[in-house]
Amino acid sequence: MPYKDLEANRDKIRAAGNKFARSKKGRKHRKKWRDSHPENIRANTARYRAKMAPEERRANAKRYRDKPATKIKRRLQEAQKRALEEGGFFDPRLIERSLANIPTHCACCGHVFDYNVSGRGCRNYGPSIDRVVNEKWYTLENSRWICGFCNARKSDSTLAIVEMIATYIRQNS
Repeated sequence: MPYKDLEANRDKIRAAGNKFARSKKGRKHRKKWRDSHPENIRANTARYRAKMAPEERRANAKRYRDKPATKIKRRLQEAQKRALEEGGFFDPRLIERSLANIPTHCACCGHVFDYNVSGRGCRNYGPSIDRVVNEKWYTLENSRWICGFCNARKSDSTLAIVEMIATYIRQNS
């Protein structure tokens, strides 16, 4: 490609690069580079750390982690990784829809999501992505945002199992 066309095609080139970076081949390429250039990684980390005081770095990291959009994006990345590892399906439109409308309440119990939970998303009332029917994986129609409490209780249960447990609780309460 001639240099004079570089400016005109910059967006196309950037899009192609981003597509490669997100691909499996691109991830393998980056991992191979990181593994073979540890000194570059250490130098970049040292430069970053030298720019800011430790308290400022911690505050920036906490501000970033505590954003609801960041929490949702993380849960979706984890789900996408699980689907990829297990040979399932993940609809990328799920990311767009979830980030456009950040969920505030559990679709199951109606509890307000707690975005201040640390660690993985399935902690108490933090947001957790649920597959209504586990065999259908992560599609727009099959995915709901519910709290970690409800998702842990639901697990792989079928309606029959949940009704059986409800009957047991009614009889013994």
